Amino acid sequence: MQKTSKYKIDRIYAKALLGGAAQDDAVKEVYVQTSELLEILQKDGDITRYFSSPLISLEEKISTAKEICKKSELAPELCRLMEIVAQNDRFSELAGILQEFCNMYLKNNGFVGVEVQSVKELSKTQDKNLQKNLEELLSKKVIIKYQIKPEILGGLIIRYESDIIDDSIKGKLSRIEMAMKGA
Repeated sequence: MQKTSKYKIDRIYAKALLGGAAQDDAVKEVYVQTSELLEILQKDGDITRYFSSPLISLEEKISTAKEICKKSELAPELCRLMEIVAQNDRFSELAGILQEFCNMYLKNNGFVGVEVQSVKELSKTQDKNLQKNLEELLSKKVIIKYQIKPEILGGLIIRYESDIIDDSIKGKLSRIEMAMKGA
């Protein structure tokens, strides 16, 4: 049996979700809800641990997924995805699937998703300047998702598509350390 990569699995499920949402003319609504659900999953690991647990029966997982959909009023396409993911025992991969769907949505609509890590929240002026510079650099509109990471000590780490710009103090110190070891 041939093993399928995690990225390929994420992409297959994300394409199916995109196709279902497009068929129902609900792509934007599904994107908004997907972004919200992804944020919840990233903040609360208990949900993923619950659905990944071998101690919870498949029936219980499916029932819980349906209950979550009902209470949170998720789009039918997202509910169906959650059921299928639970049935196929791939709930541990749901965050990757949702992220891939968001990436597809942004790309299809001329946007680039950018993740920016900083020590503290940027001012409005800094945010506007960063957005303007990134849009010029990438020649596309950008949607920035910020993360506060005190451990980078200062500066920024910017991730987009498959690229990383590490202008953090921690990154600079690491590069200096590597240069000193190589000398």
